[in-house]
Amino acid sequence: MRPVELEMEAFGPYADNTCISFENCEKAGLFLICGDTGSGKTTIFDGIAFALYDAASTEVRKPENLHSDYVEEKSMSKVRLLFSHKGERYQVTRTFNLNRKHEALLECPDKSVLTGRKAVNQKLLEILGLDYRQFKQVSMIAQGEFMNLLLAKSDMRSEIFRKVFDTEFYKLISDRLKSMSIREREEEKLREERRRQVLESWDTLHPECSLEDREKEEVFEVLDSRIRLLQDNERSGRKEEQRLEKEKDRALKNLERIQKDNEELKTLNALRQELEGTKVRAGEIREMERRLSEGKRANAYIKPLAEDCAVKKKILSDEESHIREIKIQAKELEQEKKALLTQMAAAEREVKLDAEIQALTEQLMVYEKWQQEAEVLLELEAEREELLKRAEDQITVQTEQGIAYETYREEFFRSQAGLLARNLEEGKPCPVCGSPVHPQKAASTRKEMSEAALKELEDLKEKTSAELQKTMTVLAENKKEWQTRMEHLRREEGLAGKKNGDAVCRKAASLIRDTGMRLEKKRAKSCPGLPALETVRKWTDENAQRRAAAAREIQICEKHVAEMTKERKEAEEKLLLEVKRQKFKSRAKAMEACLEQEETERMEKETQAYEDHVKDLQIRIRSLAPSLRGKKLCSEEGVREQMQRAEQQLKTVRMQLREEYSALERAKEVRRQLQVLFEESSRTEKIRLALQNLSDTACGNLKGKPKISLERYVQSAYFRMITKEANSRLEHMSSGRYELLVREEKENLQSRSGLDLDVYDYHTGKVRSIRSLSGGESFQAALSLALGVSGVIGQFAGGIRVETVFIDEGFGSLDEQSLETAVETLSALSREDCLVGIISHVPELKERIECRIEVEKNRGGSSVFFTS
Repeated sequence: MRPVELEMEAFGPYADNTCISFENCEKAGLFLICGDTGSGKTTIFDGIAFALYDAASTEVRKPENLHSDYVEEKSMSKVRLLFSHKGERYQVTRTFNLNRKHEALLECPDKSVLTGRKAVNQKLLEILGLDYRQFKQVSMIAQGEFMNLLLAKSDMRSEIFRKVFDTEFYKLISDRLKSMSIREREEEKLREERRRQVLESWDTLHPECSLEDREKEEVFEVLDSRIRLLQDNERSGRKEEQRLEKEKDRALKNLERIQKDNEELKTLNALRQELEGTKVRAGEIREMERRLSEGKRANAYIKPLAEDCAVKKKILSDEESHIREIKIQAKELEQEKKALLTQMAAAEREVKLDAEIQALTEQLMVYEKWQQEAEVLLELEAEREELLKRAEDQITVQTEQGIAYETYREEFFRSQAGLLARNLEEGKPCPVCGSPVHPQKAASTRKEMSEAALKELEDLKEKTSAELQKTMTVLAENKKEWQTRMEHLRREEGLAGKKNGDAVCRKAASLIRDTGMRLEKKRAKSCPGLPALETVRKWTDENAQRRAAAAREIQICEKHVAEMTKERKEAEEKLLLEVKRQKFKSRAKAMEACLEQEETERMEKETQAYEDHVKDLQIRIRSLAPSLRGKKLCSEEGVREQMQRAEQQLKTVRMQLREEYSALERAKEVRRQLQVLFEESSRTEKIRLALQNLSDTACGNLKGKPKISLERYVQSAYFRMITKEANSRLEHMSSGRYELLVREEKENLQSRSGLDLDVYDYHTGKVRSIRSLSGGESFQAALSLALGVSGVIGQFAGGIRVETVFIDEGFGSLDEQSLETAVETLSALSREDCLVGIISHVPELKERIECRIEVEKNRGGSSVFFTS
């Protein structure tokens, strides 16, 4: 990653929009960021880190603390970074405020745009190939942090490498192996405890064949012998159980046979007794059959004739009632006829009054229409007077405007002629007439005449003419309408003269009002709600029709009554004749013999059920008697006692079998459990030993071996690569005096090592502690080590080439010569196509580094300017 341009606004001390172009530093390769303490030098690093990783350059600075204090809290902070990577340019923009509203936008070389904080962070991680922690170690050597790596103890250096190289994975492997080994040992202890419990439970139940203090093979021999004995006992018990079951079955069959014979003998005796009991109802059933026979004859021959007589009697009664009702209706119709005649006379008088009112009303309407037309004519005359006055005014205005226009037009043309005459020269042709001689030139006017003013007067004159034309058109339409309405009014004047029209109107209105009042009083007094004449006439016709229909219906009904009386008499005679033929003593006895349908069905069912029951008893007796001939009731006690003895013996044998079976299953279960436990121990022994060896190796706990864990071993390999890379820098900065060495393993195998650092002094030929270096020498070693870390991380991060390195402070402890050497080293690094930026306030660096970004602190916020 190589920064091209950084823009900050409301970010840290930069309140206003501040833009830093790093392209000015590309040629030099090495540049200095300088300024007073607190001016915002490190904030430039923060801006780059925040744009790329949504975080500050150091863990001490939090993103939410980067909002500028020079602006309002609600103001949005903005950071925009344009950077190049692998020859292509990207631009990322982030905005945020104290309400934690954060937005991010990434513009890619293919013109695609990505938005959203999470999506932008993920995409930048894919592009750069370094996470935030790796980027800090590779490209941003923060203030004071690279000295920690130099002077840290072995354990602290291990923690640093764990973060830098992400070696916690190897520690997790070691911890996982250790936990797996411990778990296997604990599971083996549990298996031993379970074996002990199983053996104790067996010894408690079977003290005669104890398994305690026996070897594995001997334990299984004892268990197998016990299982064989129990299996033999179970087979003997099964044979005895089968013998007793057969004895019990024989006794049960004898008991069932005796019970069946006794039950059938009891059933046969009961059936015979029940058959004797049916003879008691025989007389009752015979009487019921006789009544049923008479009832069927009465229902077939007497009942239909009796019902026919009843129907004719009912019809005759209904006809006589109907005749009485019709006669009452006829009387009511006669009374209605008289009332209708009275209403008709009143309605005829009302019709005459309505005709008079209608004639007067029509005459009144004609006059009112004529009066309305006259009022419209008056309105048209008033409108015409107003239009005539408006037209006169418009003609006057038009005349005045025409005079003004013509006057101004002449003045305008004279002024134009004066202007032309002013420029005429003798011998040269006139632009108007073409004459080269100008005997009398037009005089110039004092007033300035404009063509625009002339045009304005012309437009005003034309507008007035248009308005006058419109007024004359409306006046002509008014005159035409007035003439049309006047001719119509004169035609209507013959219906009602204008002189006596008012008197006729008042008289008609008074007559209509008086007649209406008299009519209403008469209606209310004589016949409220009096119907119309046509309605009364319609009612009268309908009344006459209903009276005629009633008379005809009375005649028909009386004829029908006479016929029905004759038919009823004939039906009665036929009924009496049939009673005698069926040999009933009287009509009443015959009717008593009639049966209802339900009663007939009940008697038929009852007699049939009796016959069926007797037949069923006889059939069952005939089926049982032959097989029971010669048999008597027998006692069941002897056979029952024999069966109970067999059941008791069988119960005892089965109880013994259950005990033997339980003992056998317990023995098998104990053998199975012990076999499973022994097999699990044998099967897991190799795994347990292998895990123990792996755990001791990964955790550095092997006996007789150095105490170096897997993680420490990996970190040591990284550390040796770092020191190799660092020594190539330190050799130049220390003028070949010092070389960093990873300390060899200690003789004491109980202590942990692998990450201790020493320095070899070529002047003395001795190995010294890294802490024995002076302040300037420590800075040189620390800077070399930091550059070594940066190089190694770049190698292992997918072969990423470091294009930019920022170094924050630390140069104040160097003397002039060391400072010069450090600058030369960094310059050499920049010549490797790596942009190197230094943050420092050391004055000597300004003299040695020409390309500078200077930060100036002001009361309203910091500002930046470039010097080269």
